[in-house]
Amino acid sequence: MTEHARTPGRIQRALYGTTKRLEGHTMALGLLATAVGLFMAYLAWASISGVPFQDRYEVKALVPADSPILQKGDAVRIAGRLAGLITDVEPGPKPGSTEVSMDIRPQYAPIGQDAEATVRVKSLIYLSYLELSPGNVDDPLEEGGTLPLAQGGSNTDLLEVVELFDRESRDALSRSIYNTGVGLADRGGDLNVALADLAEVTKNGSEQLQAITEEPGAIARNVRGAAAVARGLTGARADDVAGLVASGARTVTTVANRRDELGQTLEELRPLEDELLETAPILDPVLDDATVLSRELDPVVAELAATLPELNRTLARGDAIRAQTARLTAALRPVLRDATPVIGGLQPTVAAVSAMVPSLNQLVGTVRPFAEDITVSSEQVLSASSKLYPTTSPAGDDNVALRFAPIFACHTARNPDPMPGEPVQETEEC
Repeated sequence: MTEHARTPGRIQRALYGTTKRLEGHTMALGLLATAVGLFMAYLAWASISGVPFQDRYEVKALVPADSPILQKGDAVRIAGRLAGLITDVEPGPKPGSTEVSMDIRPQYAPIGQDAEATVRVKSLIYLSYLELSPGNVDDPLEEGGTLPLAQGGSNTDLLEVVELFDRESRDALSRSIYNTGVGLADRGGDLNVALADLAEVTKNGSEQLQAITEEPGAIARNVRGAAAVARGLTGARADDVAGLVASGARTVTTVANRRDELGQTLEELRPLEDELLETAPILDPVLDDATVLSRELDPVVAELAATLPELNRTLARGDAIRAQTARLTAALRPVLRDATPVIGGLQPTVAAVSAMVPSLNQLVGTVRPFAEDITVSSEQVLSASSKLYPTTSPAGDDNVALRFAPIFACHTARNPDPMPGEPVQETEEC
């Protein structure tokens, strides 16, 4: 059966006719193709700043200069959705700031004057973008306005954190995480108990912190005191702290080797903790007295803090002191050896004096009641001997003379054996 040729349709005939007519106008075809190419290139260039031929809401934002790097064409996102593009990035008018210009799509415009701009990193390939929090849109930011630096910021991304660690630090961090995992393994029950007690610990800790911070400046004084103590404990030699750390390591190792006994002890301490919580309120008056006492001890602690450096310097000279003590001991040995027979020769004298001690005690006991009479008599003799007699003094005017002469007075006969105090009372006027 013979197949007949299909007759061309109307559209095909029109295209065929138009092509025939344009075959003689190659210049016009070239210009048309060039115009279409230029138009497409313009569309591509305009798309960098947003969708072409669309209304734009242009605003600016200041962000910290140390934020992740933003570039022209980076995305502007609101609630995770693409809301616009960055059109320009320049140094900000204030030191430490960067000015970011952006076009916001109409459906996301306007943003409020209290809007916030945050530079974020989207993925590990360091694709940064600007996230906007619109704020109160009822108080809009006018087109061309700028969000201040106080409303701009950036979040530290994972890459920035990782870049802070070298290989050795990362290995040490890995070992710490591994050891932490080993330490927590098979201790879920204990961890849950600890978390259950956390509320009570937080409550008690809050009360303790409130007690510490009740007086303004208390924490600052404690910090200064701790700093003074730390300076005093640093020592004067370079290996003092190293020796302390080594000793502490041995102590901690010893405790760690007794973990079973330590765990049993902690379990037995739980009832004691309950009793302590019931008894603690009774201790409030004692703590008040202790607070007053601690304030009174502040000058003593200050003097001790001032003395610690001198004590450290003295302890640092321990080797020299020991050497000097050894030399002094060597020098004293001959003296002690020679003094031994002398001390032995004094033993008879000491024995004789010891025999006289009872008699001397009896004499002192007898004379003690007349102490006032003896004192008055001595003063009277001193008064009589203080008068100068220049006409009879063979050695000059500075000499004194004491003369005794019988004088008839109106006094009656005195008791030759008076009691203590009687001689002073036996006086009469003539």
